[in-house]
Amino acid sequence: MNWIHKMMLRTLLGCLLLLWGTPSYAEIVANWETPTNEQRITGIGLIAGWAYSTTPDTTVTVKLFVDGTDTGEVACCGERADVAQAHGAQALRSGFGRGVNFSNLTAGDHTLRLEIRDNVAAPTIIERKITAIRVGGFSFLNSLNLLAAEANLDGQEIVIKQVLAQDADAATDDKEVTVRLAWQPETQTLALIRAENSGTSAQSAAAPQPPATVGRIVRAEGEADTIIATLENPTNFASSTVGGKGLVSGWVFSNKTGVSIASVHLRVNGVNIQTLPCCTAREDVASAYKDFPQALRSGFAVVVNFNQLPSAKYKIGVEIRDSNGVSKIIENETTVVRLGEVPFLDEFNLSQAKAEIEGGFALFLDKIRIRPRGSTEVREIAARFQWQQSCQCFVPESLCGNGGIEPGEECDGATLGGESCTTLGFTGGTLTCAEVPETPDFEAVPLCFFETKACTGGPTLYVTNVVGDSVSVIDTAKNEVTATIPVGRSPRGIAISPDGATAYVTAARDDEVSIVDTTTNAVTTTVPVGKSPQGVAVSPDGTKVYIVNSLDNSVTALNTVTKQVVATIPVGKEPQSVVFAPDGKAAYVTNFSDNTVAVVNTATDTVLSTVDLGKKKGPNGIAVTPDGKRAFVVNFDGDSFSVLDIAANPVVVSGDPVTFGLQPVKIAISADGTRAYISSVLESLVGVFDLTVSPITSVASITTAFEPDGVILSPKGKRLYVAGYGRSGDGRDVDVISTVNGEPVTERPIRVGRGPFALALKPAPVPAP
Repeated sequence: MNWIHKMMLRTLLGCLLLLWGTPSYAEIVANWETPTNEQRITGIGLIAGWAYSTTPDTTVTVKLFVDGTDTGEVACCGERADVAQAHGAQALRSGFGRGVNFSNLTAGDHTLRLEIRDNVAAPTIIERKITAIRVGGFSFLNSLNLLAAEANLDGQEIVIKQVLAQDADAATDDKEVTVRLAWQPETQTLALIRAENSGTSAQSAAAPQPPATVGRIVRAEGEADTIIATLENPTNFASSTVGGKGLVSGWVFSNKTGVSIASVHLRVNGVNIQTLPCCTAREDVASAYKDFPQALRSGFAVVVNFNQLPSAKYKIGVEIRDSNGVSKIIENETTVVRLGEVPFLDEFNLSQAKAEIEGGFALFLDKIRIRPRGSTEVREIAARFQWQQSCQCFVPESLCGNGGIEPGEECDGATLGGESCTTLGFTGGTLTCAEVPETPDFEAVPLCFFETKACTGGPTLYVTNVVGDSVSVIDTAKNEVTATIPVGRSPRGIAISPDGATAYVTAARDDEVSIVDTTTNAVTTTVPVGKSPQGVAVSPDGTKVYIVNSLDNSVTALNTVTKQVVATIPVGKEPQSVVFAPDGKAAYVTNFSDNTVAVVNTATDTVLSTVDLGKKKGPNGIAVTPDGKRAFVVNFDGDSFSVLDIAANPVVVSGDPVTFGLQPVKIAISADGTRAYISSVLESLVGVFDLTVSPITSVASITTAFEPDGVILSPKGKRLYVAGYGRSGDGRDVDVISTVNGEPVTERPIRVGRGPFALALKPAPVPAP
């Protein structure tokens, strides 16, 4: 049983007060949880609670009456681990639930009554008073249009005027309404509590529907499955979000005569959590499927406390089985938005808040004062809510400033997710969280990023500028250029020693390597090498440097202590890049014109073998995984990359090339070996690949500066740096990109010299013990 299963069983449907009124008969113990007494309610909701009999082997049934009218059974009895924990094993299968569209009722006060029987004694009766709200007088809204709306605060209520209520029936005129929202502590949601409809006709705009009519069902044609089902909540929209206590609901029936639905299980991320009550009357489903009488009793629904899950994306759904053993799984991907990143708020105070309509579709609240349960700490957050048709309710949306780290965010407000300057690779300082500010030529990203300006002692980025004949030095905490080092002509490659003390820069037009002291950021000496040196790499032990000479078809081996050339190694035609294996025993050189990779024995400085990649590949960039088992070769001419099995002896190509990009050129692999980042010149992007699966899969594309070349990752993998070489070296930018969401984290790219090409990171200094 994994952690999700354990946590969900204990908490997802739990954290409820297991209290009950005095039952009419001792044989039945029951609690009606929702709706609460005298609740003002609209839209899709749930009649839910739990009930069990103390008499062994008895069946409990629950019926719902609305204003004295029998509306049919409430499905019973699903698993309730929280009730069983408090009352014993006989209470495990005690949960009851039925989805109801409360807007089907006439606007105003109603009496709900539950009759709970155990076929032994007289029924237990529980009554509730509710007030039904019909926005625009409609039973089911297609949308609440906020395009012309205005929002303001009235005490602890939000008033939104000039809202356009659009009925699901296209033939019905829209209605302008004023709605009031308020925070509901028991459900941890922002709920619509009043609607002031324009004109007296609005309340009667649509006739009330039967209580068993939940929504508008559109029948799908050509359904091949024997189990016909829809998961209505959470919705299957790409931007679906949930928060607080909400619904998992839908409907299901078998199209086979005599076959019933045996069970419906709630699922989270592929794990079945527990059985749900099924199957209650759904007249809307029966109306859409008139040729299937069994469609009437098809509804299932349960209230889920989504706040028991951390803010993240989840697959939430159901697994359905019929009486013939046929099963069907329906899952929708949704994002849990947990305000303040806490399970429960004891305070949601709007006394200092501001309200506005954002973008014509969302309600934005700023300066909300919140206090988590059991805490005395009060802090401010922002929140954004949007109307969602499937539940006829307002749901929280992902937002920088709401205190929860949603997918794509690195942090949010004071919530840093356990990170600090030191965990990100700096030696000290204070990590904060910020949103990238909007500028006239930069579209702000509505997500939160780590702000490292107050961090100290981090890695330093060195960038070769081919046209500028220089190297730019960048402070990675502040993302600013701190120095520019003049070097030889056309510097194309750069590598830094493991101790960070020395940088080696190839000067292609001078046929030499400039050796730079990274403490003073000055060239201390130059060493002649072969013709047109390109890529360069330092051995893991720091004793040797390999420089590829593209016009000499060779690799120069340089002793780092004596600064003397110790060997010249013949390789293939027009070599471009070189990389050492993690153990330093081998190096791998890409030969552009030969379509090969040379495998070099670094102990003897000789070629062990040559790996043929196939015709028209033009290999350029190369990187080795941290475990030393695979090398990835970027094929500039082949618009692809090849994978080498370097654990094999001899080294061999593993599988077919993976198609990618237009003139892909360089590659960086994450420190954990799970991701590869490859620059594509003519597409001006970096492709992101998952290396943990087979086949290797593209997972993202990141837009970059024009015609990128070199790429490198920060030591902890949170930042991707991309050199924007540009056309013929007219670029001047280095992009700083979050690997969490693929978005830039600076207002503008870092401005460097002309033709930024290769990148290298000087390690952060080691803190004193």
